[in-house]
Amino acid sequence: MPATLSSCFTGVESTPPVTSGDVQQALSRAERTAPQPLVETGDSVASWTPGGKRFVVTDNQARLLFSRPTSFDIDTVALQGRTLTFQGYTTGDALTGNDAVTLLFTDGRHDYHYPTGKRLETLGPAYRVPLLIDLDMVAAAHNMLRGRQLWVMTPLWYDPATEQMTRGRQYVPVTVTAVEPGNKVLPLRVIFTVNDSGQRAMLWMNDGTMIMPGRDLQSLFSDSDPRRRHNDINDATWTLITRGELAEGMTKGECRLSRGAPARIVSLPDQGGLRERWLYQGGSYLYFVDGRLTEFRL
Repeated sequence: MPATLSSCFTGVESTPPVTSGDVQQALSRAERTAPQPLVETGDSVASWTPGGKRFVVTDNQARLLFSRPTSFDIDTVALQGRTLTFQGYTTGDALTGNDAVTLLFTDGRHDYHYPTGKRLETLGPAYRVPLLIDLDMVAAAHNMLRGRQLWVMTPLWYDPATEQMTRGRQYVPVTVTAVEPGNKVLPLRVIFTVNDSGQRAMLWMNDGTMIMPGRDLQSLFSDSDPRRRHNDINDATWTLITRGELAEGMTKGECRLSRGAPARIVSLPDQGGLRERWLYQGGSYLYFVDGRLTEFRL
């Protein structure tokens, strides 16, 4: 069944919450909520098939994960981008007598042993080997999202060819064309085409097994049109919002949609009316008088 996406108006990726109290509440919720994989494969380590499970290495530092082999100098091997095939596992340690699992991999030329330090029953479907991306997980995410029309919720896009950040639009319909292996921090690259222009772009996304606000599927995409929830906003202002832009006279709600939540809000009441200054990271600010934008610096 396709995943259901919520309509989360984050505006800008990694936008900070308004107050320190919000941060504490978010951390408290995160502690109580276990991460859920983006795709449920039921694929615990005990069920991995030797020779049938493959991973791509995201960083050369992965060599530090493996037991030091005696058959070759692992420090001379360029591991990044290499595909490793699961060969099985062993349990137990002759020195300590414990039953921790060691995973066995091969690249077709060299063998690699990764001591997990964990018991087999704890290596469930959410388990991820550090610096390795499970290609079964990538394929499942690709099959789930490919061809779906979604609304992208951030204007901070990346060029699929160069992986350089580019300014895009938010709250516009796109069609997902592929999900590919990502990097050592975010394991998925979601590539999409903008419906009204044909532009290709991508976003980095997590796989649901980590708590990283703003980088999960529900934060990056919506499966319903955000415009329908804001029929009170005129078309000209909505166009500015989709571009992450501002204009004097915009309301606080419109500005939040366009630029995301500020890091801090300073209220400045005086005889001339209620004044507020919204402060963002990097020195940007918005200045409101009686709820309307009168000055800003981006």
